[in-house]
Amino acid sequence: MSIADDHTPDRSRLVYRYHERLYRLALLLSGAPKAAAALTEAAFRRLPADTPADAAEPALLRALLAGQPPRQRWAFATPDLSHTTLGATQAAGLLAELAARTPAARLALGLAYIAGSAPDEIEALLAHPGLDAAAELAAFRAAAARALGLLPPDADIAEVERIDRWAEGQLNEADQLAVRRDLIERADLRAVRDGLLATRELLPRAIPALFAAAPPHTLTEKLLKLAQPRRLPARHLPARRAQLALAAGILLLAAAIVAVPSWLAGRAARPSAPATATAPADMIEAAIHRFDRPPVSEGVLHELYRVERDSQPAVLIERWYDYASPNRLAIRISAEGSDGPPLMQVSSDGRSLVQFRYDHARSFGEESVDIQLSQGEAQAVVPLLRGQPIVSSFARDSDQPGDLGPLFLAQARASGARLLGQTTLLGRPAALLTYETDAPPGQPRLSQPARVVLTLDTQMYALLDASVLPIGAAEGTAVHAVRAQQVELLAQAGAAPFTLPTEPGVASRIGIGSVRFPFIDGNEQLTIDALALRQPGSLLAPLALPDTRMRGIAFKNGGPTSDDIVLLYEGEFQNIILLSRFRPGASQQLGEEQSAGAFRYRLVANRSFGGALAALVYRPEAPSRAIGVILNDELATDAERQARLSALIASLAPIDDQTLPALRQTFQPPDSTAGKS
Repeated sequence: MSIADDHTPDRSRLVYRYHERLYRLALLLSGAPKAAAALTEAAFRRLPADTPADAAEPALLRALLAGQPPRQRWAFATPDLSHTTLGATQAAGLLAELAARTPAARLALGLAYIAGSAPDEIEALLAHPGLDAAAELAAFRAAAARALGLLPPDADIAEVERIDRWAEGQLNEADQLAVRRDLIERADLRAVRDGLLATRELLPRAIPALFAAAPPHTLTEKLLKLAQPRRLPARHLPARRAQLALAAGILLLAAAIVAVPSWLAGRAARPSAPATATAPADMIEAAIHRFDRPPVSEGVLHELYRVERDSQPAVLIERWYDYASPNRLAIRISAEGSDGPPLMQVSSDGRSLVQFRYDHARSFGEESVDIQLSQGEAQAVVPLLRGQPIVSSFARDSDQPGDLGPLFLAQARASGARLLGQTTLLGRPAALLTYETDAPPGQPRLSQPARVVLTLDTQMYALLDASVLPIGAAEGTAVHAVRAQQVELLAQAGAAPFTLPTEPGVASRIGIGSVRFPFIDGNEQLTIDALALRQPGSLLAPLALPDTRMRGIAFKNGGPTSDDIVLLYEGEFQNIILLSRFRPGASQQLGEEQSAGAFRYRLVANRSFGGALAALVYRPEAPSRAIGVILNDELATDAERQARLSALIASLAPIDDQTLPALRQTFQPPDSTAGKS
């Protein structure tokens, strides 16, 4: 191995960056775990020592394909289907269609459905003569729809191909009109369309789940051994003292990679490995902050997990998140076992576009929309989007699907969870943490405490499982409130997962108002300077926020002529609302008077607030001129929430010339460049 420099990447990093996904692709390519391991090892052995970092992945993929015998029998054993929505017959049919493909076609399908690569990206990566990736994908979709039983038995293959091209947007305007007319008139064609659409929804989940296998430990050890630099002959020592010193450093780095590979997975530059969190409190903190304090700086997270709440159907939450700037994002929430459209989808390219899709109007203000933003605005809303769908009793309807994982982590932190031991799940190293509670998230309060066991990925700090087990009950009675079906860190991903297709009924807008409260339109916003001019010194705003990155919005409550001003602050972990006019309802009891700086306040008792605190705030000399301050902080303990609310109230100051410079950092005016990038 040559000494790593700016052009030749450290081979140990290449192993951790590519070998997991390469093994899964090899498994799909060959159909056998032993053959997949051999193909992966051979691909790394064939990689020239002077391969530039940006050329490593194409070289590995091409070596993988070159090593697969073109006529070798493909017979993949049906895996455990408990992590998929497929039945045994459907899985067998899908695997039979994969077996009928050429090796190049199978690898193209793997890149499309496991890596999320677009057809042109696949062709560039593989550079395989005669490969038409778009045609291979279309043919497989049609065959898979039939194998899955989603097409009418007598469906005409030519009509299936025509509808597929229409769904792909490959028809000219006249042919599109013809298809739409035929769909209105022909029930058989509508059945073909529905079957193909269901197939297109199913395949991106089914293929990764069928081939969700981790590389054998022996393979990883072999690849890391290959990555270690060879010692130079002794006679070169006097002439190459500096290179030997660098080689020694690389050997130490390789040893560190073996010890703590999680911190180096997906990094392109040579980093120093930070200490791995080992104490339960540190691991929980790392899991809660896995996006704003990420364990890696590059790579694309792809995860799929099942969430079950009491008395509600289970949902599947799929997330793609690009750790590298501009932090592309895609989230998809669907009902388990449903072939219908997703309940909700969110995507962002991190630069100029944010997209929302809903299966129908789920609550007031939510609509399917494409929103054009400036790059600054797009970056500002990424932290508000990447944790979706949040579970918040204050900002969302209680019947909407939400991710219970962060609530379990917050409860574990507050309860002082202890370490049970180490394990593996989905082929990933994990820690087992446990605590007791009578109020597990997503369930009604229990008559006696239950034991909660969390399985936490110690590399990416993803919550792999949250199980609730009544103390003294049998293991089989455990409720898996959160259960991961797939977690992987990809070296990169194409544009396909991060862009939603335009559909009829999807609105278009320039600029975004509130992310947490979508009924607040961007056009209703007021600038902080306008408020200072309109009501100088009479409106209050906090100068100390729980998170300095919070996004501020000012708007009128009650229409254009109203003088009732609302300030809304949105952050990744907290929301804050200030109401310039606040009168608690008759049924809402007020707590004892408390002090915070120059102000007095009384808490408003309301069980429906959940993780929020609401306070009536006033100056002691003018108690009748009160404002409302609401802090929504679902992941905090009661004590933390109380302390943050008190600090927030103590920092209240008039909106005037003195405070405007600081407030402008939070209340950014709408950017005129939105939609023009």
